[in-house]
Amino acid sequence: MDEYDELGRVISVRRLTTSETDRIHMMTAGLSGDVEATSADGEEVHVPYRLPFIVAASVRMIDGEHIPFPRSRGELDAIYDSLDIEGLVAACKALGKAL
Repeated sequence: MDEYDELGRVISVRRLTTSETDRIHMMTAGLSGDVEATSADGEEVHVPYRLPFIVAASVRMIDGEHIPFPRSRGELDAIYDSLDIEGLVAACKALGKAL
């Protein structure tokens, strides 16, 4: 699924496999817990600290540039940093469509 971010980039994502999700959990083992947030519906929700990294790992392309699945925490951080908040928001929207 694709989604444009506020910077005009096309962010392409795909659902992670169970084993890929497990690998991201292992890479982010130090990020336990969650933060309270308010959903668009006004409801309080608990968002796991590692959720943005799972979203980042689901990104396959940024503006046509292929992004391989991260093999290390450093590669995961590089994807996360290149997305920034605008790309993360778009990736979340695209994942919502894919589910």
